[in-house]
Amino acid sequence: MYGFESIEKSIYSLFFLLVVILSAPIFVKIIEKANQIIIKRLISILFLFFIINGYLSVFLQQKQIVLNKNMILFHEPSHYALALIPIAIIFLYQSKIIIKSISIFFIILLSLLLQNLTLLLGSFFISLLAIIRIKNLNLKRVFSLVIFIFLLVSFLAYIILNNPYFQERVLFVQENSSVLVYLSGWERAYFALVDSNLIGYGFNRMGYIETRSKYQDILDSLNLGDLNLYDGGTTASKIIYEFGIFGFIVILIYLLNFFKLTKKLISSRISSYNEVLFISYFLSYFFELFIRGVGYFSINCLLFASSFYWIFTKYFIYEHSPKYS
Repeated sequence: MYGFESIEKSIYSLFFLLVVILSAPIFVKIIEKANQIIIKRLISILFLFFIINGYLSVFLQQKQIVLNKNMILFHEPSHYALALIPIAIIFLYQSKIIIKSISIFFIILLSLLLQNLTLLLGSFFISLLAIIRIKNLNLKRVFSLVIFIFLLVSFLAYIILNNPYFQERVLFVQENSSVLVYLSGWERAYFALVDSNLIGYGFNRMGYIETRSKYQDILDSLNLGDLNLYDGGTTASKIIYEFGIFGFIVILIYLLNFFKLTKKLISSRISSYNEVLFISYFLSYFFELFIRGVGYFSINCLLFASSFYWIFTKYFIYEHSPKYS
């Protein structure tokens, strides 16, 4: 089951792409001119708001006041997770150890209550960033952190291995629709790369061109053929499907810079709070690329484009070279 591609949709896609490209430098200038103290307070308020929204959503879901896994302001927990992760990274960067510990606990607990893998993986990444950045570690603290990390990993492993929701996704149980969508997206990306002679099928055309995929066939047989048909489940698979080898190279470049910027963030060699903000959004886009994509035209995409613009202009233009370390 594939969609019908119209001229109007192509025009709208190009229009929104242009909006994202033009909005990124404007957003960066607004942030650079804003008072950093105000931005810090705003991040703190946003983090608190997201946590309250998360637990309130769990309560409303259990009371069956909201339908399915609706998150009040978000259609589903994965969208909520994608919005929370960068805010949490920024907030914890500026927080004291006790605040870090309490916040991490609430985020991990929330991911388990919501039964959402995106948020669980995000909370693990957030925890590692926060723990590694702790300064003035003496032997006692190092030992405590090793124990904490061991217990955290053991706890997460226990939850995953004993919870059907996480087990199906981590072990790729193919009867699960989310797993089928994930595998279908990457399988279609692979065959698009092969069948198009590495060129790809063009911007925003995923779901409009019939592509070999046994997982998509299974979804069709379950009357779930439209499920994430156009975004592939992950943004990375969509990029490779549409841009071929060029998209694949872009993903590799992103991963290279992801590791370099992660190293920079945990090394504390940060010159400004804006740097923390833009690096955090750059790193957080990893989850949209590889865990749960929502397409090109989202708030996170705009924020990633802004972070890319800021990082590119700072490290490659103003300083002539990427000084990550």
